[in-house]
Amino acid sequence: MKIRLSPIIILLGISIIIEVFGSIYYLLINNNGGMALAGTFFFLGLMVSIFLGFIEQSIIKNLKISTNKLWIIESIFIMAFSLYFVLTR
Repeated sequence: MKIRLSPIIILLGISIIIEVFGSIYYLLINNNGGMALAGTFFFLGLMVSIFLGFIEQSIIKNLKISTNKLWIIESIFIMAFSLYFVLTR
């Protein structure tokens, strides 16, 4: 399956890299004082991010939408989601 580059895939890729290092560090290296729970949360977040990446790519493949429209729609979605969290905090 060919991966189409999109803003959500870029953000998921960044989060997957952080979650891999976080889960390895907190599960294997520094697992004292309850930090193994943090490693477990990192690992669960990693699994969710990978799953969301597969779901997003399958939706993109089935819609057959142009790359420009995809970038515009996903960028607006990410900005609206970020603005929502900033304003409700």
